[in-house]
Amino acid sequence: MVLILAALLFIFMSARGIAGFFTDVLWFRSLGFGSVFTSVLQTKLILGFVFTVVAALAVIVNTFAADRMAPRLHDLGPGEQVIMRYREVMELRGRWVRLAFGLLFGFLAGAPAAGRWNDWLLFSNGSTFGTKDPIFGKDAGFYVFKLPFISFVLDWLFAAAVICLLVTTAVHYMNGGIRLQVVGRRVASHVKLHLSILLSILALLKAAGYYFDQYRLFGSTRGAVNGPGYTDVRASLPAITLLIWISALAAILLIVNVWQRGWRLPIIAVGLWALVAFVAGQLYPAGVQRFVVTPDESQREKIYLERNIAATKVALGIDQVTEKPFAATAPTASAKTSTNVTNARILDPSAAFDAFKNLQGLKGYYRFGDGVGAPPSSGEGSRGGLDVDRYVRDGKVQPVVIGVRELNPAGLGSWENAHLAYTHGSGIVAAAANSAASDGRPVFLDAVAGTQPVRTGVYVGEHMPGYSVVRTGRSEIEASGTTDTVAPVYEGNGGVALDSGTRRAAFALRFGEWNLFGSNLISTQSRIIYHRDVVERVSTLAPFLHLDSDPYAAVIDGKITWILDAYTTTDAYPYGQLVPTGDLPSSSGLKGLDFNYIRNSVKATVDAYDGTVKLYVVDPTDPLIQTYQKIFPTLFQSKDLIPQTLAEHFRYPQDMFSVQTQMWGRYRISDTEKFLQNSIAWDVAQAPATKQDPSQRQSTTPSSVGLGGLQTVTERAERRVSPYYSLLQTPGSEKSEFVLVRTFVPYSKNDDRRQLTAFMTASSDPGTYGKLRAYTLGEPLPSGPFLVSDDARQQFSSDLSLLDQTGSSVQFGDLQLIPVGDSLMWIRPWFLLATGTTTVPKLESVTVTVGKRTFRGATLDEALKNALGNDAPPATATPAPVGVQSVEELLSEAARLQGEAQAALHRPIPSFDEYRVKSEQAYAKLLEATRLATGKSAPTATSAPPTTVPSNTSTTVTA
Repeated sequence: MVLILAALLFIFMSARGIAGFFTDVLWFRSLGFGSVFTSVLQTKLILGFVFTVVAALAVIVNTFAADRMAPRLHDLGPGEQVIMRYREVMELRGRWVRLAFGLLFGFLAGAPAAGRWNDWLLFSNGSTFGTKDPIFGKDAGFYVFKLPFISFVLDWLFAAAVICLLVTTAVHYMNGGIRLQVVGRRVASHVKLHLSILLSILALLKAAGYYFDQYRLFGSTRGAVNGPGYTDVRASLPAITLLIWISALAAILLIVNVWQRGWRLPIIAVGLWALVAFVAGQLYPAGVQRFVVTPDESQREKIYLERNIAATKVALGIDQVTEKPFAATAPTASAKTSTNVTNARILDPSAAFDAFKNLQGLKGYYRFGDGVGAPPSSGEGSRGGLDVDRYVRDGKVQPVVIGVRELNPAGLGSWENAHLAYTHGSGIVAAAANSAASDGRPVFLDAVAGTQPVRTGVYVGEHMPGYSVVRTGRSEIEASGTTDTVAPVYEGNGGVALDSGTRRAAFALRFGEWNLFGSNLISTQSRIIYHRDVVERVSTLAPFLHLDSDPYAAVIDGKITWILDAYTTTDAYPYGQLVPTGDLPSSSGLKGLDFNYIRNSVKATVDAYDGTVKLYVVDPTDPLIQTYQKIFPTLFQSKDLIPQTLAEHFRYPQDMFSVQTQMWGRYRISDTEKFLQNSIAWDVAQAPATKQDPSQRQSTTPSSVGLGGLQTVTERAERRVSPYYSLLQTPGSEKSEFVLVRTFVPYSKNDDRRQLTAFMTASSDPGTYGKLRAYTLGEPLPSGPFLVSDDARQQFSSDLSLLDQTGSSVQFGDLQLIPVGDSLMWIRPWFLLATGTTTVPKLESVTVTVGKRTFRGATLDEALKNALGNDAPPATATPAPVGVQSVEELLSEAARLQGEAQAALHRPIPSFDEYRVKSEQAYAKLLEATRLATGKSAPTATSAPPTTVPSNTSTTVTA
C-alpha cells in the first residue's frame, strides 16, 4: 500500500510535467519534425544514463571495498557507539544501502550531464574548418567540436573522484578504519592503501586536465587581444607541460605508497604539485607579463596580434570587405532626379507606428507587433511593429514600410473570447516609404507583391503568447473594415488535433485550464495552436540557433510569411576576438552571448496561417551548420530549394551587420603597432538626436567592452547610429540594391571626433547578397551624422521652438546618407506628433544637407529645390540663409498654412491643436518675409502669434 500510494503521489506531482512532455511530442510531430525531438531526447537519456551509471558504480565499488576492509572493533571509545550501530545496519542491509546511496549519488551527479546533449552531438559529428592553429597544428574543428565535451568530461570525472574520495573517507570512519579519538595509529594501513589509489587517480585526471589546458590557452584574455600571446606561449605553455609531468610523478608516488602505506609520499606529491602550480603556473607568467611584455608590447606581441587580426576577420566574415575611396564632391542639380534620391525613405518606421495603429488598426483586438513603436534611433532591431522591405510597384522596385495586423491578447475578456473567438490577426499593411500624402500622412498601398495575400489570417505572429483553439462550436471573429464579422472556418493543418480525451486532458494540464477538457464547444475536429510567437516557435524547434532581433513579414506567393535570420556561433575559434554585444537590442539572440565566430547560416520561415516552419541553409560552407545537418538530416532544407519569390525578400541581418561594423572599424588595420595605438582606428558614428531635447545624448546599455573588445564603456559616451535599410545604387554599381548602411567616425577616447570617415553597405539582393562594401573618405573629412543633425537643429532652432510646444512635438526620422555618383548628401524627415492616444503623426518637413548647408522644405522635392536649385552650390561655400525663399514664396506658404488652420476649425470635430500649430507656422513665415522685405530684423519667432480661436468663420493674420 505504501508503494502504491507513493506511486500515485509521484504521478500526481509529475502530471503536469508528463503532460508537457506529451504535448511537446505532439507539437514536434505536427510540424513534421518528430525525429528531431526523438534524437535530442534519446541523446539526453543516453548521456544521463551513462554518467549516472559511472558515478553510481564508483560510489558502490568504493563503499563496498571500504566495508570489506573494515577492521574488528574492540574497546570502543566515547562517541563511537554510532560506528557499532552503522556496522549492525550494514551487516543486515548493506547491499541495499550501498545500492540506494550509489544510485542517489549517481543520479544527482549524472542527470545534469543530459544538458550537455549539444556538446556531445557536436563532438560525435563534428566537421572540419580546413584551417589549423599556428601553435599545435590542429584544425579549428578540434577546438569548436571536440574540446568543449572533452573538457566537460575531465572536469566531471575530477569532481566525481573528489566526491568519491570524501565518501570513501567517511565510510572508513564509520567502519572504524579512521579513529580520531584514540591515541597512536589513528588511520589503518588499509585505509591509507585505499585513499592512495584514489589520490593517484585524481593525480592522473589532473595530468589529463593539464594536457588539454594547453589547448584552452586559445581562450586566454591575458594579452592585448584574445588568444595565446607572448606570455601564454613563452611562460604558461612550458609551465603547463611541467605541471603535466609533476602530476604524473605525483600519481607514481601515490601508487608506490600502496606498498609503503604511509603519509610521507602523499604529502611530498601534493606539496610538490602545489608549489609548482603556484610558482610556474601563476607567479612566473605574471612576472613575464609585467616585466617582459608590458615594456615592449608592440614587439613582443607582434606575431600574436597578426594572428588575432587574421583569424578575427575570417571568423566574423569581414575578411571579404571591399574598400573603395569616395570623393564626396558637391552634388549638381541633376541629383534631384537620381534614383537614390527618389527612393530616399521619408516614412520612418518608429514615427509611422501610431499612423498605422490609428488608421489601419481597425479594432482594439488588433495591434502591430508588441503594441509599441520601435524606440528612437534603435533601427528596427527592437522587435517593434514595422519593418522596411522592397516590392515591385508600377514596374519598379520601391521601398515599403510594412506591418502585420496581429492579435492583441489584452482585454479580450472571457476564456471563450480570448481563445475560441478572437484567435488571429488579419492581413498585412503597407505604405510607400519614399512618399507621403499632401497632409503628411502615410500613403497606404492597396496591395503589395501585385496582390493582397490569399490567406489573411495571422495565427502565428511576432508577439502572440498563449494559445488559440480553432474549428470549435464558437465562430471566430475578425474585422471587415470597422465591423466585426464571422471569420471563415480555419482550413489549415496548424496546431495539434484535439481528437481524444487524453489529448484534451494533457493540454488542460499543460496550460492549467479546465475548459480545454470540459468545454462542449471543443470537438474532435478542433485544433489547438500554441508556440504562436515566431521567435519562440523557431527557438523551440532549433534551440542551438541564435535568432536575430527583428523578424519581419513578407507576402510570398499569396501567403503572409515570417522570415527570421538564424546564426551559428562559437567562442572557440582559435585566435578569434570575442565580440562585445552591449549595443545590440535586448531582443537579440546574440545579446550577452560569448562568441568569436558567427555565420548567418540559416533563414527560417514561418507561415503566419498554419505555422509551418522551414529552415533553409543559406551558407552551406559553415562547418557548424554542416554538423547540424548531419545530426538532424530532416530539419534543414537546401539552399537550392529556396523559391525565388522568397529570396527576393531576404534581408542582410541587422544584428550581424552591427557586429561586423563594430569590429571592422579596428580590425581593418593590418599594422600591429597602429592597431595597438588606435591611431587610425574607426568607430561606428555617434547617433544623432531624435528629438529637439539635447538630453537625447545618452549612452546605450552599459557594456564592459566596446570597440574591438578593447574600449571601455566610459569611453563611449554617445549612443551609436543603428544600421538602416535603404534602396541605393551604391557608387560603382550599375543598379539599385536593397542594402544596410552604417557610418564611421575616427576613434577618439572621449568620443569627441565626429567627422565622417567611411560608410559601409551590405547587399540584400539575390545576385549580390552578403557583399560588404566600405567607401572611405579623404581629408578634409566632412561632418558625420551627429554633427549634421546638431548643426541642423541649431540652424532651425526657432522653427523647432514653435513646433515643439505644449500639445505637439517634433520627432526626427533616420538621418540617411545618400550617395549620388561621387557626391554626398543627407536626407532626414521631420514628423509632427500631437499629444493624445488617437493622433496620427504627420510628415512636417524634410531637410537636405549638402556639405555644411542644410535646407528644409515641406516636401522632399521642395527641400531639394531649395538645396540644389538649378546649379549645385559648392560644398565649401559660406552657409547661406536656411531655406532661401523669396518674399512671394514665403507669403504664399503663410497663406497655405493659414488656410489649413482654418480648415481645422471647420471640421465636424474642430482640431484646435492643429489650428494653433498651423497658425504659428504661418506667423513664422510672415516674420521671415518681413525681414527679407525690409532688410531689418523682424520680431522674434517666439513672439506670440494671433492664435485666438475666432468666433466667426474667418481669421485675418497680419504681419
